[in-house]
Amino acid sequence: MTGPRGLYQDCLLEPVRVGNCWIVAVADGLGGSNGGEIASSLAIDEVRKKLKSPGQMDEVFEAARAKIQARSHSDADLAKMGTTLTCLLIEGITAEVGHVGDTRITHIRGGGVMSRTEDQTEVQRLLDNGVITHGQAKRHPRRNVIYSALSGREDKYTLFQNQFETKIGDRIILSSDGFHTLLLRKELAQISQSSRSLDEFSEGVQIALKQKVLTDDATAIFIEVTG
Repeated sequence: MTGPRGLYQDCLLEPVRVGNCWIVAVADGLGGSNGGEIASSLAIDEVRKKLKSPGQMDEVFEAARAKIQARSHSDADLAKMGTTLTCLLIEGITAEVGHVGDTRITHIRGGGVMSRTEDQTEVQRLLDNGVITHGQAKRHPRRNVIYSALSGREDKYTLFQNQFETKIGDRIILSSDGFHTLLLRKELAQISQSSRSLDEFSEGVQIALKQKVLTDDATAIFIEVTG
């Protein structure tokens, strides 16, 4: 869903099978700089071309960053462009995560919800250090400021990696912050529990979103583990 700015800067790679793996990804171009939509598209293109098997997240993220830098160096108007990037690769029952920024992977199993990524934001650092409460974080003026991204500048990024096991019936969501800032994890769990299929779950989420005020592009990919 396109946010109020009218320029859709998110980009996604819907689930695609590569050999024995399923690969899916989402990227969110930085809204405060020119070319966010270009950066997110370049990042997803590199995932599509290069992520083929487990153990490749480092090289894929570095390739995405290099592609964004090369484009920004060739066009001064794009010098500050950047994007988040979150990838999921599933082989058998093992899911591998690569993540930079504040896009997320949310894992639902029954009535339980688990975060499989960590937001790389200033507010999350304050939360981790006990400086602010979760209530304060929701209203913090810099809650959307990230400290790690794939950008056209020489800034370093922090690649978060993780692995977890999946079970049949698990539902997994990859989302941009415009989506997950509107729907709490417990809301997603409640909708999932009352949905008999993935399509029904997706429809339920869309209905819930229509009752919210959209402040940014909202993108989500829904996956169900079927074996």
